[in-house]
Amino acid sequence: MHPGGVVLTEREFWRMRHAEQDANPGSRCC
Repeated sequence: MHPGGVVLTEREFWRMRHAEQDANPGSRCC
């Protein structure tokens, strides 16, 4: 663990990215 920060695994990172896109479909191009 890094103090003062959260390190995400690549899987967790993309999971969050896709979750944000699903929550905001208007921000996705095409």
